[in-house]
Amino acid sequence: MVFGNLTNFLSIYNSVAKNSTITLESVGYCNIECCHFITGPVPEQGESQYMLKVFDADYLSIKSSTFGCQESIFNTTDNKLDSTEFINTTIIEYFNNASVEKNMECKRTQLGVYMESVTSGKIFNSSFTNMVSAPDNGSAVYCKASNLNIDLSQFHGNEAKNGIICIAFSTNITIQNTSFKNNRAQKYGGAIYIEGHSNITNIDCVFEQNLAKMQGAAIYAKNAVFIENIRCLFQKNTCNDPYYSYKAGGALYLEGGVTCLNIESRFKRCTAKYGGAVFLRRGVLYNLNCIFFRNHALGYGGAINSESGECLNEKSIFNQNSAFYGGGALDYFKGGNYTNIESTFINNKCKLLIIFNIRCQNVWRGLITLEYWPK
Repeated sequence: MVFGNLTNFLSIYNSVAKNSTITLESVGYCNIECCHFITGPVPEQGESQYMLKVFDADYLSIKSSTFGCQESIFNTTDNKLDSTEFINTTIIEYFNNASVEKNMECKRTQLGVYMESVTSGKIFNSSFTNMVSAPDNGSAVYCKASNLNIDLSQFHGNEAKNGIICIAFSTNITIQNTSFKNNRAQKYGGAIYIEGHSNITNIDCVFEQNLAKMQGAAIYAKNAVFIENIRCLFQKNTCNDPYYSYKAGGALYLEGGVTCLNIESRFKRCTAKYGGAVFLRRGVLYNLNCIFFRNHALGYGGAINSESGECLNEKSIFNQNSAFYGGGALDYFKGGNYTNIESTFINNKCKLLIIFNIRCQNVWRGLITLEYWPK
């Protein structure tokens, strides 16, 4: 079905699309409400197939609709979509092993929502569940050079190569009151993968039991990225590939000019080899009024492991974190500036080295001001 050259208004209501593609071209305002998209057409080998294509639209709103399909859902490719909303929308992917292998042969670029050069995108009260994109990044959302707000939504049980939400190249994204649970990345960023001069703010979000085989079990950030985590919970996230030697960042992996502000956030029971909760390399990390509780590193830095970074912990609590080698709470290595102000360290432990709280090696400058240091 093709709707073309509609310059003013198009509304699709209470409809079912089965085994077909809907294409919207040159639509000024489009509203899709109470619709169901079921099982898109199967693409030929080497091709990508979308259930919904949008070209040159000023505004697109999708409300109270369901996408239950095996092919890609939404794509904006000509960089002229100004505003997009997903409200009360459920997007579900069902796969078995055979279909995953087939999709890998098709080399699809996106499974869920693809946004490029969207000036005002919105995903509200929507659910992304069981979406699998084995060869690609961003099985649920891929956002490039766009502005996107996500609120009151759920991302549960999804899988991708890197990040079920992938953010790239000059993108600004705000995520509020949203949960990320039981998502899985084959390499980096169990929930979110972000790079390339982009900004992300997470407010009152939950990241729980996400997994990345290599680095950044909840969030992986690289190359000039600014991150704010405000009142967020990171719990039971883990990096677990037994054959990868540098599993790092049980909650956050930050590298290459990344600035991260964690404000009143909690990191609980996260696990990696380096940095049970946070791994920092050549960036800036500021923790204010945060709690790090029972995070564990198989190597160094039960809560935080930092290489050549700048780290400030202010009025934060490090309680019962552990590491196998050293730095039960904090491990600072290969230079950097480190400051701890009015922070509390309680019963942090390591197994081999008697450095329960803070291990510093080759550090340029360090200032430690503690309220409590257990004997």
